[in-house]
Amino acid sequence: MSDSTRDSSIPSREKKARAHSRPLEQKPAPAESRQVKTALLEQEALYRSVIASMAEGVVVHDSSGAIRACNPSAESILGLTADQMMGKTSMDPLWRAVYEDGSPFPGETHPAMHTLATGQTCMNVIMGIYLPDSSLRWITANSQPFFLPGSARPDAVISTFTDVTSHMQAVNQARFQAHLLGEVRQAVMAITLDGDYLYLNPYAEELFGVRSEEVLGQHFTNGLGNINTSAAGLAIRQEVFAAGKWKGEVTLNDIRGNPLFLEATVGLFKHRNGQAAGYIIVTEEISLRKQVEADLHQLNASLEQRVQDRTAELNETNRRLREKITELEQAQNVLNAVAAGACGYILKDDIVEHLGEAIEAAALGGSYFSPSLLV
Repeated sequence: MSDSTRDSSIPSREKKARAHSRPLEQKPAPAESRQVKTALLEQEALYRSVIASMAEGVVVHDSSGAIRACNPSAESILGLTADQMMGKTSMDPLWRAVYEDGSPFPGETHPAMHTLATGQTCMNVIMGIYLPDSSLRWITANSQPFFLPGSARPDAVISTFTDVTSHMQAVNQARFQAHLLGEVRQAVMAITLDGDYLYLNPYAEELFGVRSEEVLGQHFTNGLGNINTSAAGLAIRQEVFAAGKWKGEVTLNDIRGNPLFLEATVGLFKHRNGQAAGYIIVTEEISLRKQVEADLHQLNASLEQRVQDRTAELNETNRRLREKITELEQAQNVLNAVAAGACGYILKDDIVEHLGEAIEAAALGGSYFSPSLLV
């Protein structure tokens, strides 16, 4: 009798009994089940504690993009409570986001929405978020997709972000200062204490005829010369360290050998520990001013010479005039003497010979007049 026949001859009750007597999968004992559940709860509590204590903001979006969970740092950074954020998507007008250049950052391009649409991770995306009080907070955002087994599209997105407002403010301040340095018509340079170029603004490049990429890191052999070894440079260096800065005029040659007249200010910039790190040199070309000053000096000298020449001419004219007046006075005296009955007249400053002649003429009963009166 075959097994199948033999099996078919077994009463159905016995079959049921055999079926019930087959080995069953072993179920965990109640105590073991409680241990597993406790371990899972402890692990979940640990994860929640870690996420809650993170300085980074953490937000979980569902497959529609709606926010389903967040940590306290997310509330603090975004200036919203969890209740205010729950159910909101990046498309909600609650969010006013901008790019780094200040232009609007549309909701559909936010990192979480991009990751939800493409399944791709986003990293270090800079966003500006306007808080409810209208202040601007800058963040760097990351987004990571989460897939359930068998899913082709993300079932959730985890977003993390960090407050970088202070950093962005410093960056923007540096950009603003760089813009100012690029616009001023003064040459601004930074060099190390050893004389190596660290920075030149655009006007310094134009004035000295060099390009930053060609000279940065090289020794400062043009411009203000070697501040460490030259006699003038050593004096400048000593005054900078003693008084904090030096200001004066220098005459230099540019890269083409053309002379430049400069008014320069030299100061120090320092490390955070207060130690001197290098020199800041600000120069303004004063060649035109020096030329004007030279022209004025030459003009003044010419005017002074003309005044001197004119004064000499006036003095000579006055001398001649005084002589003429003296002659007229003497002629008037002769006329007065003749009118009074004098038979002669001799000038008091005539030579001795004329005086003798006058005495002799008078002794003979004649008259005598100084020769100069008869001219």
